[in-house]
Amino acid sequence: MSKTYKQVELDLVQSFETNEDGQFISTNIFRNEVQGRTVQDGTEEVLVGTEQVQTGTESISVGFDESGVELFEEVPIFTEQDVFENQPKYIEQSYSPWDEMVAADLAGDISVTWLDEAVYTAEQDAIAAQQATEAATKAAKMLGIAYSGVDVSLTEANQNGLAAVMSGEALAVDFGGSIFPLNFSAETATGFQTIAFATLADFKTFALSFMSARQQFFQ
Repeated sequence: MSKTYKQVELDLVQSFETNEDGQFISTNIFRNEVQGRTVQDGTEEVLVGTEQVQTGTESISVGFDESGVELFEEVPIFTEQDVFENQPKYIEQSYSPWDEMVAADLAGDISVTWLDEAVYTAEQDAIAAQQATEAATKAAKMLGIAYSGVDVSLTEANQNGLAAVMSGEALAVDFGGSIFPLNFSAETATGFQTIAFATLADFKTFALSFMSARQQFFQ
């Protein structure tokens, strides 16, 4: 049976154990976690029953002899007494698995693979900064640009919508027509809203503003 310890976060060590039957067990050990256990704290006398104990004797009459003299016999006197035993006494004790693990590691009883906390912290800070940047970018894209009183999100869905309108207009022109005036369904941070376009020129102005703003996120 083997057991290893590896710090995976600043406040978390995982122990990995493989039993003789091949079963794999993983246990988490958290910094500042307090657990309880039952431990022996000396012994105490415990009443386990009673017993009959001889405490003396007494004379009792057993009859008379041939001369008429009364005969007596000494018989024991028994008294019931409590019987006590010394038994282990147990108490509930609080302890820190983390502190015991650290002590065992220092003593050489176990071996813990510890993180380089400075490197780990720097890595986590970098991840958090990247996540914050991505969240800010997503929020800015969703806020988008204001057009005709609508905050149009700078999303791929809206970009595909613009392309679909332009393709539809080109097809309509080929057949001597136009799809304008047009109501464009624009994705916003609060759902979809409709923007009315009277002419293709108005729509191209909007599309140019949209593409210019969206392009800023890919430079």
